[in-house]
Amino acid sequence: MTPALTYHGTLVRPFRPGRPGKAGAYVPPFHDPLDFDSYRLMGQAGTTRAHLSYPEHYVLLTALVAAVRQMPGVAEVLVNSRMPSVVRLPEALFGINLFFVNDVMAEARRVAAEGCSVLAIDERFLRHSIERADNSLTVSWFNPPDGADGPWAALLAQMPGLGLVADARGVAA
Repeated sequence: MTPALTYHGTLVRPFRPGRPGKAGAYVPPFHDPLDFDSYRLMGQAGTTRAHLSYPEHYVLLTALVAAVRQMPGVAEVLVNSRMPSVVRLPEALFGINLFFVNDVMAEARRVAAEGCSVLAIDERFLRHSIERADNSLTVSWFNPPDGADGPWAALLAQMPGLGLVADARGVAA
């Protein structure tokens, strides 16, 4: 199943520029040498810049989910689950129709095949230089209701304020 509406973007700057934030030098708790080795293997030698700390990552996701919750007709919201996470999930990211899953697009297609209007958020925001991430964001709305163009446009209008810019793949409808 193909989503009816899709946005592809990239986080190009801190989403709250000029605002001081808590230092984000978080490291997952390690217990033995294999933990250190596993974390080292996750790293990359790329040039992607981390615009978020671990706590700021959830603040940005909270802002994005809040915008999605203003959209009528979205029955389920799926977000990819990324580990490690060294801070607690904020209360604002709990809800009866918000789920964190491992393979967000596969799960979104499965739920959409049942006829449900589902919005999938697949983010790869770099939180620490050792992670493999590229600051990309894909938002896909499967089975949007009639009249979804207005709420979809309102969501996309908020992306630049969050530090997100449509990438070369842009917006598909």
